[in-house]
Amino acid sequence: MRRVRYESTGGPLFVEEAPVPAPGPGELLVRCAAVGVTLPMVRKVTEAAEPVPLGGEIAGEVVAAGEGVTRFHPGDRVTGLCFGHGYADYALLHAAMASPVPDGADAVTAVALVRSGLVARGALEAARLAPGESALVTAAASGVGHLAVQLARALGAGRVVGAVSGPGDTEGVAGRTKADFVRSLGADGCVRYGDAGWGDPVDCVLDAVGGDLLTPALAALAPHGRLVAYSSGGGTVRAYDLLVGGQVGDRLPDGADRPRPAGAVRAVAAGAVAAVRGGRPEARRARGVRPGGRGGGAPGGHRPGQPRQGGPAPLTAARFL
Repeated sequence: MRRVRYESTGGPLFVEEAPVPAPGPGELLVRCAAVGVTLPMVRKVTEAAEPVPLGGEIAGEVVAAGEGVTRFHPGDRVTGLCFGHGYADYALLHAAMASPVPDGADAVTAVALVRSGLVARGALEAARLAPGESALVTAAASGVGHLAVQLARALGAGRVVGAVSGPGDTEGVAGRTKADFVRSLGADGCVRYGDAGWGDPVDCVLDAVGGDLLTPALAALAPHGRLVAYSSGGGTVRAYDLLVGGQVGDRLPDGADRPRPAGAVRAVAAGAVAAVRGGRPEARRARGVRPGGRGGGAPGGHRPGQPRQGGPAPLTAARFL
């Protein structure tokens, strides 16, 4: 089989021939149909002290099951987080880390939801967003952020605001600006990090950036608002700043990043999630966007702070390659 590997920090990556592995107890042998390329993988190649197996999100078909596996069988379609060699024609996936992919959901969408979808959902759960409340999402055009914007809307947020980097003409997704992309997902507005203010205060902020951005993120909160930080950028929030507004800082709950995307992937089969298609794959950019169903801007007559009527708009899972 083919397998992607590297021999020194920073690469280069190369393809080699390797034997097909045999599943051990509790493991699945999966024929990979899609593999995620995410920031953790990039950092493994560029920052690890020595070469490590390129694992990550995978989706495909079970070829064989190891001893003790009763939940999955050959022919089942699964997705999950692989800690061994995942950039290969065949990969080993522990059964406890696997979730079924239902009919109607393709492999690329399943991979997009393994990590990004769970982090977005976990951040919103930690924020305890209630119907009618307002939310602001930083890095709103990112893999996690663009799902968090849509999920906040689906949970009944009265107002959803995205925050993005760069000037207004920065090309983001499929030739559109980041702000255009975020609005197309249902955000009521979009601000940029360098703006003097981020508009009306919100009930919760989901921050994926950290560092110096924590200060304006905290300032964007209404009294008794909640800030959920899930970035790797670090940063410090003074306890006094929280006490002044009666605000709360939180982190993702334990286990929020465990690969249990079955519920999210089932939404694909029900038509609640639309995968992005089209365009030529290019590193670190989502090239094609296919908005699903009633996505888009605010309907006429909607007042910020009030829950929207009707069912949730379908999600759009952007494919970042």
